Amino acid sequence: MHNHGYEPQSKLWERFAASCWVLYPAIRDNSANKLQFASLLKIKSHYPPLCGIVQLSNSAALRFRNWSFTNKVSLFFPCRIFLLLLAVLASGCLQQIVIYPDSPAEKIMAAISSAVAEDDILSATAQIDLVTIHGYHPARAALIIKKPSYLRLELLPVIGTPDFFLVASPEKMSIFIPSKGKFYYGLPTQANLAKFLPWQFNIEDIVMIFAGTYPSLKEKVISYQSYHEKNFLRIEMTAQSGCSQIIWVGENNRLLKLVRNDEQGKEIYNVKYDRYDTKSSIAGEIIITMADGITSLSIKYSDLKIEKATDLSIFDLPIPANVKTITLD
Repeated sequence: MHNHGYEPQSKLWERFAASCWVLYPAIRDNSANKLQFASLLKIKSHYPPLCGIVQLSNSAALRFRNWSFTNKVSLFFPCRIFLLLLAVLASGCLQQIVIYPDSPAEKIMAAISSAVAEDDILSATAQIDLVTIHGYHPARAALIIKKPSYLRLELLPVIGTPDFFLVASPEKMSIFIPSKGKFYYGLPTQANLAKFLPWQFNIEDIVMIFAGTYPSLKEKVISYQSYHEKNFLRIEMTAQSGCSQIIWVGENNRLLKLVRNDEQGKEIYNVKYDRYDTKSSIAGEIIITMADGITSLSIKYSDLKIEKATDLSIFDLPIPANVKTITLD
């Protein structure tokens, strides 16, 4: 083995972290970033007997230094060091990415999801600012939601009664536009919702985001990875299809950011959660930005209330008299 002395600590840490897949942004698959065990532990017959000493620092970086011993060293000792090195690397990576039951990350995710329970109703007045390729569209609205997919949205004019009602439940969706005298109804699908609002979401996902949490991936088998990134906890969720999402959590288990990716790993949208009240676990402002970099939706809450659900009739919109009914399906 050649005597290279000490390699810079920062360089060794970069290589070690890359082997565990925990750096963000991710390091590309480049042979220059991988530990070259073969070259580090290479022994040639014309060299004197040498062995590598492995030193582990608190940062888990590895230092290698060659020592030449005057006494005879058995040939199998470098092999034992090599096996020890592999064991250390394997255990180090697993500790970085596996979430065990009752681990802090799992408890944090449960705390975020339970900020608004499934038997709670969240109601608020909201300032909605929508930006599309067609321009800027501000609106004031009354919003009522209940997990997993109950939604009532009424757009409030400056003067007079609401001129747009959208009500959705797991079974159906209804839209009433009084000024046009039209009542639409159909299944609560993303396609039907997009006919009235330029949101590329299904009802359940938008309810979860408006409730200050993150939507679930629609598959049974989900893998999780978590680690600290600066002062935040980063949690990655990946479905078997390749769909994934990442959340960043700050102090007091407050959700700060969400990024949703498709099967190819491309970003679909991201959500920022901001303006937390000192006594509230729900963000006072939620901003959704689509991957096109143009379309965005921000919602700012006022008069926010969370109450136990006792009557779900508010999520049922009766058909008014003397209006035209139109089916969406």
